[in-house]
Amino acid sequence: MDKDLQNLLYLLEDPDEKIGAEIISALAAKGDLYYDKLYDFYLNNDDDLIEDRLEVVLRRIRFEMVSIGFEKWLAKEEYDLLDALLLLPRLEHHDLDEAWIKQRIELILNDIHFTTSLRHTPMEAIHELNNVIFNTHDFEVSSGTDANQFHINSLLSHKTGHPLLISCLYYILSNRSDLPMKAILLPGKMIMGVPTRRKQSQKTATETGFTDDKIAFYVDPTQKGAIYELEYFKKQARKAGVPFRSSDLKASTELGIIVQLLDELRNCYDSLNDHTRAEEIENFLAMI
Repeated sequence: MDKDLQNLLYLLEDPDEKIGAEIISALAAKGDLYYDKLYDFYLNNDDDLIEDRLEVVLRRIRFEMVSIGFEKWLAKEEYDLLDALLLLPRLEHHDLDEAWIKQRIELILNDIHFTTSLRHTPMEAIHELNNVIFNTHDFEVSSGTDANQFHINSLLSHKTGHPLLISCLYYILSNRSDLPMKAILLPGKMIMGVPTRRKQSQKTATETGFTDDKIAFYVDPTQKGAIYELEYFKKQARKAGVPFRSSDLKASTELGIIVQLLDELRNCYDSLNDHTRAEEIENFLAMI
């Protein structure tokens, strides 16, 4: 083990709080390169003071690595929603198995491709997509309140997640299955807008036959893929006694999706009285 690291670990047991704070900062500055060694030391230690201080060190390192990850994600010309979703669990899990997550998504995509390739209309394809996601793979909205409901690895393992995360997975799967959809953010959740379909004889038609300007119908992944037409939202507005505005159903970007997800996650940490984590999420929002 690095001699400087050894000396710092030795000083962790110093009862002086000021010295302890300095050692914590020095160890956290070692960064990701020393994470595994620090974690091993943490697991093999039985001193409460050292354990508490190492927890702070490891937490700071994970936060710093996720911050760097978000900086790199924001610097890209095109945002990939899945790449951003892979960052959030790293606040808790340094050894996140990204390969397993991507493999699970590919398995679901294979099932979707097999069924939707046999259908010819968007409506038929959406029904098959819903069947694969909510019946074959049993995904459902979580009723829990812990932060794991925002983590893509937990969603794929336990098949339950926050309504917004369920919609994120739906968005990723549909757009990677030649079923392009637009993400529409609503309070606490996200629905999909399915573009209209042009005749294949038109020169401007895409391979899937979808256009980018008008919405044929809407899909709510939080209701197991329930399908609505525009009139449904107008009626809901009338029932609530508020004016309907077409801007309420405006398509969002993947950046906008992540902002809302982070905002929901921050609120979750606040409700759990984990204000340190809430501040970390606030820092990510400030970056964006």
